[in-house]
Amino acid sequence: DFQPGELSNYEPVSNAKLEKQAVKAGVSEDVAAAAFSGKNEYLDWLTASNNYTILRPELFNSSGAFSSPTLTVNGEYWDLKQLTLADTNMVDGFLKSIGLDADQVGVEGKMPSIGASGKPISVAS
Repeated sequence: DFQPGELSNYEPVSNAKLEKQAVKAGVSEDVAAAAFSGKNEYLDWLTASNNYTILRPELFNSSGAFSSPTLTVNGEYWDLKQLTLADTNMVDGFLKSIGLDADQVGVEGKMPSIGASGKPISVAS
């Protein structure tokens, strides 16, 4: 029952509270203490990740903002609204979008029909 609110319901959560929750979830006390020490050891990585993904307009949803999950296939944004339009679930829709049948997943030699550079196939059409 630990889920911080989002958007207008967001309230900051302290590192101490996050550390306590991590330990409660089974993370060792040493690892949790290091993770929430406040040293910001991964700040450069987070900045690069944000610049590469979250701040890329071509990955924005129809409302003009980044949301999660955001999926890209061969560098192309895959619009999750297609799932609703096609009345399908995420797994079936994703497999269709890459051109792979469910029984082909994990089978040696079976590859998505779009290859390593093709755009996702629309599942809404």
